[in-house]
Amino acid sequence: MQVNMDIPDMLRAKRASEIYSQKKYKDEAEKMLSNYSTVAVTPEIQRIKTTQQNISNVSYKEEVGAGTAVRNTPEIERVKKNQHNISSFQYKEQTYKATPVTMTPEIERVKRNQEQLSAASHSFFFYILCNIIYFYLKNAFCDH
Repeated sequence: MQVNMDIPDMLRAKRASEIYSQKKYKDEAEKMLSNYSTVAVTPEIQRIKTTQQNISNVSYKEEVGAGTAVRNTPEIERVKKNQHNISSFQYKEQTYKATPVTMTPEIERVKRNQEQLSAASHSFFFYILCNIIYFYLKNAFCDH
C-alpha cells in the first residue's frame, strides 16, 4: 500500500523534522564558531576583497553587455509601430478558414451518443462519490 505524503500528519511530521534539523545545524555551527577567532582586516585582505569585487563587476558587465538607454524618439516610435503592424499581418496571414459542416443524420447521431455517454459517466461518478461519502460518514460516527 502506498502512503500519500500530503496528508496533514505527514506534512506536520516533515515540517517538525526540518525545524529540528535546522536547529541542530545552527547549534553545531555556534559550537564551531566558538573555536575560531576573527581575523583583523589587514591591507592584504582588503586588497583581495577589492580585487574580487572588481572581478565580479567585470564579469557582470560582460554577461549583461554594455548598453545605453535610448529615448523614444519619433523614429523609434515609427519603427515600433511598423514592427507591430508586420507582426499583426503575419499572425492574421497564418489563420486558416474553416469550412462549415452541415448537420447530417450521422453527425446528429454521434452528437447524441456523446451527450448520452457524458451524462452516464457523470451520473456514475456521482453514484460512486455518494457511496464513498456514505461509507466514510458511517465509519466516522459508528463505534467500532
